[in-house]
Amino acid sequence: MNYSNILINYIEEGVYKVIMNRADNMNSLTSEMIKDLCRGLDNLERKEDCRVIILTGTGKAYSAGGDIKYLSAGLGTMEGKSYLQLINSLILKIFEMEKIIISAVNGFAVGGGCNLCFATDLIFASSKAVFAEAFLPVGLVPDAGGTFFLPRILGLPRAKELALTGRKITAEEAASMGLINRVVPPENLDPAVLEMAREISSRPSRQIGLVKVLMNRSLWLDLRSALEYEAYAQGLCMQTIEHQEGVRAFLEKRKPVFTK
Repeated sequence: MNYSNILINYIEEGVYKVIMNRADNMNSLTSEMIKDLCRGLDNLERKEDCRVIILTGTGKAYSAGGDIKYLSAGLGTMEGKSYLQLINSLILKIFEMEKIIISAVNGFAVGGGCNLCFATDLIFASSKAVFAEAFLPVGLVPDAGGTFFLPRILGLPRAKELALTGRKITAEEAASMGLINRVVPPENLDPAVLEMAREISSRPSRQIGLVKVLMNRSLWLDLRSALEYEAYAQGLCMQTIEHQEGVRAFLEKRKPVFTK
């Protein structure tokens, strides 16, 4: 399948990379970019050999968010509403699909681009990366899941601070706040992300997906409901050959070899 705004590269067994490939506009989330991302993720979701997806950008940006020139037509128009529905569908796709998505934030992650990476499962950032909820300075409010993810990651006071000021924060500050998983030198970003992708990909794929689903779903469940979902998922896992192999490997003091 051909895409105009992204590249999809097979890295190795279990791992694919999706690259936002519009460095000329800092990988802005135009309708065309969002459609390509949705189509690309749909395609990878169907691939049995895909367990981990690395999401990154080319040039100086991960993504600069909504294209201001494009949005100047007005989000209150039918075109604007269609755009918001598109970006909502992308965030839901990332959040709900059972593949693990790791953001490799190579540069600016601003506005919708900032919230795009918060929708992914793990976030590694170059020490040159910059994050900003840059909505109020252009007369908008956070979208792309910003009002959902930020309070849950940071708590309300810090989430409101970032949203109300729109100030830029460095990768180091983002890590200290718990917004991202790891900061590495720019030249180490790809190797560090690939190392994590390999570790996750070595685990049984069904169980990987269930961990993501259970944890994401827990964000709006009470404890009783979360325990019920855990018990149901654990019952499924106990019937799998992956569980049997894991137990045998533990007893035999060896590394498990899971069916891919």
